[in-house]
Parts: sequence; C-alpha cells; structure tokens
Amino acid sequence: MAGALASALERGGGPKALFAGVGPRALSNGLNSAVFFCFFEAIRGGLIAAAAERERRIKARKEAAAAAAAAAAAAKAKKKNQQPQQQQHLRISLPRLQLFERGSKAAQLA
Repeated sequence: MAGALASALERGGGPKALFAGVGPRALSNGLNSAVFFCFFEAIRGGLIAAAAERERRIKARKEAAAAAAAAAAAAKAKKKNQQPQQQQHLRISLPRLQLFERGSKAAQLA
C-alpha cells in the first residue's frame, strides 16, 4: 500500500492523485446498489404477497373445516335429539302392539 501511495505521489498531482477515479467508482457503486435494491424489493414484495395469499387460503380452509365440523356436530345433535323421541314412540307403541297381538290371538282361539 505504501508503494501505491508513493507511486501516485511520484506521478504528479499530489494528494489529488490519491482520489483519482473515486467519482466514477462511487457512481458505479451507487447505480449497482440502486439496481440491487429495486430487484430485492420487487422479489421481497412478491414473496410477501405469496405468503399472504397462502395464509389467506389456509385460513379459508380452516374456516371451511370448522364450518363443516360444526354442521356435522349439529346434524349429529339433531339426530341424537330425534332418537329419544323415536325410542319414546316405540315404547308407547310396543305395549299397544302387544295388546293388539293378544287380542288377535284371543280372536284366533275363539
């Protein structure tokens, strides 16, 4: 590094020679950084949008599954609520059926 410093000073120009080419290099680095930042933000924005869409779909699936489970539970509860009524109906009609059978046996015996 000391050699490069000595060489720049020997060629002439003094301390100004040390900063030769800094302007174009800074401009190049600035443009490269701007292009990188633009592409980075575009890709990042696309990934964020894709993740949000994925989360929305997952949430919709979970809500649909919850609604289906609630509907199934409601149908099961409705069916369960109807079963005791049907059993009660069978309990009422079974003795009547037995009376009817006894009456028909008595009619057959007579």
